[in-house]
Amino acid sequence: MDVVFINPPGRDPLFPYPKNRPPYDLLYMESYLYHKKIKTFLIDIENRKVTRPDFQRQLSSINARYYVINTTGKSHHFRFFLKEDTHIKAIIDDIRKYTKGSIIALTGETSTIYTQEYLTFDADCIIYDEPEYSLYEIVSKNISNSTPTFNL
Repeated sequence: MDVVFINPPGRDPLFPYPKNRPPYDLLYMESYLYHKKIKTFLIDIENRKVTRPDFQRQLSSINARYYVINTTGKSHHFRFFLKEDTHIKAIIDDIRKYTKGSIIALTGETSTIYTQEYLTFDADCIIYDEPEYSLYEIVSKNISNSTPTFNL
């Protein structure tokens, strides 16, 4: 697998969003990369109710080079949750623990707005605007943690 897209769990089930709301932004990026012949995989924690042990098992068997975590969701866009947003931080920690040398990118409206807060979660980068194009450039140029500097 080249790229794994991760839709994290929502923070509060009381928000009035429909159940099983697809992560359209991740699906759009996945479709774009698919048409560029890049292997992708989606882990939809929110809608599939993936447990943390199951997520960790998937990570240990997938071993992808790039991981993209969605920050657009039911409640990630509320700033007061950022100080307590342990879901995305835990996902990043698990990726670091179970995969070595991979790039972790955040995408979505919340990480774009609160960049400084989300970069403290140990992500490698935040992709914004038209993320499918930037992500394609990162993957096609084989950008890694050992790449000293790069311009897209």
